Amino acid sequence: MKRLYVLLRNDLPLSYMAVQGGHAVAEWVYNNKGWNNQTLVYLQVNGLDALKLWKYKLEMKGIGFT
Repeated sequence: MKRLYVLLRNDLPLSYMAVQGGHAVAEWVYNNKGWNNQTLVYLQVNGLDALKLWKYKLEMKGIGFT
């Protein structure tokens, strides 16, 4: 089963997290045809610095992200 993880900054208002999460999913699905509406997982991170850390970790492991 394929999972699509969406990392959301918890220092933003809930409405912003929802909109940004939706845009991230839409862009991922547009650019990557391999998900097929399987499992979608939303996770919160502690602000912009934590999000940048995850970006770095994914780049180091060669894992694609949007």
